Amino acid sequence: MLLNTETKTIQEKLAGYCRTGEPVEIPGVKHDRLHNYRRLVFNVINSTIQQAYPITREWLPDEEWQYLVNEFFKKHDAQTPQVWKLPFEFYQFISNNHYADELNKPALNDLLWFEWLEIEVHTMPDQIIPDYRSKGNLSSDKLVINPHLVLTKLTYPIHKMGGNEAALHEGLYFILIYRQKDTGNVRFMEISALHVFVIEELLKSPWSIEQLLPDISSLFGLDDYQTLSQHLFHFCSDILDKQILLGYTN
Repeated sequence: MLLNTETKTIQEKLAGYCRTGEPVEIPGVKHDRLHNYRRLVFNVINSTIQQAYPITREWLPDEEWQYLVNEFFKKHDAQTPQVWKLPFEFYQFISNNHYADELNKPALNDLLWFEWLEIEVHTMPDQIIPDYRSKGNLSSDKLVINPHLVLTKLTYPIHKMGGNEAALHEGLYFILIYRQKDTGNVRFMEISALHVFVIEELLKSPWSIEQLLPDISSLFGLDDYQTLSQHLFHFCSDILDKQILLGYTN
């Protein structure tokens, strides 16, 4: 059933007021109570975003946080009908409109992105995991990887230090964020570009360390197979303990 023109106009005026706070004439609504509508709606949006970004909220002073949420509330036309996805649009809005530069907070975008990825990994649909065995030869057997993960790169090390300090260490940081199979808990670890290659290859297809060695040696210019093999063995042993690797193909 379509709304009549009058009802549609009233709804649009009320929505506009809730977003901007600018005075508006709405039939049947008392002016001294109108602000309550905006307060209630704003509190829902603010609470949703704050729950998604607790570290960012703790880092930013109250006035800066409220400014960003107000800007988003007033200026952004939300696209998702799912409230839990709204924080991603908040990240996009802040990043695309250069608020990090405006507030002189260089690490802001990275921190929002990192916190959002933790949510994304936690809520990603379960993937089909092939049959695997827990015992095997870490060097020669093909490895089965946990598919519930994402790889990302950051400009600032916000995963290991506060935003202000992180801004002093601009660089290139590769981060693996994953969901543990047994507990569903989300964890992360910093890895190297070489490790990124290993993870990406294992996501495509099961490989053994021995099978990966030639491509890694060629790509990264590493000719010492013994040292490289030992390095990969220790890395894969570590991510096996962390449930990033699940085991070996049957």
